[in-house]
Amino acid sequence: MKIYKHISCVVLNYKKYDETLACVDSIRNQQYQNYSIVIVENGSKNESWKILNEKYARSKDVFLIKSDDNLGFAKGNNLGIDYAHDILKADIIFVVNSDVVLLPNLLLNINNVNMELYLQWFLRLTEQHFKIQR
Repeated sequence: MKIYKHISCVVLNYKKYDETLACVDSIRNQQYQNYSIVIVENGSKNESWKILNEKYARSKDVFLIKSDDNLGFAKGNNLGIDYAHDILKADIIFVVNSDVVLLPNLLLNINNVNMELYLQWFLRLTEQHFKIQR
């Protein structure tokens, strides 16, 4: 049985909404479908919020957070990470730079690697605690 974890992609936008739009399109074109996207608009003083809000306000897979001030890279991403963790209950949080276009199988590979690491950990734990012989 395949397990599909909820992956939340956090994208920080600062002024370059065109790059953010392309990044989000690449996430939405993934083979893997158990995902959400959190866009943090990081205090841009251009039309970024207006354009992103018009495009994604009614979306079920994209969540928008607006910061009135530029919080910088780390604090801006932390807003999105906190939202993905606390509100969306994401199993995996993937921070994506807004100028990145993802290959269509990336989230599937992230899920598969995550599950493989989990299974390796579980087997080691089981062997340690229950003395299972291979």
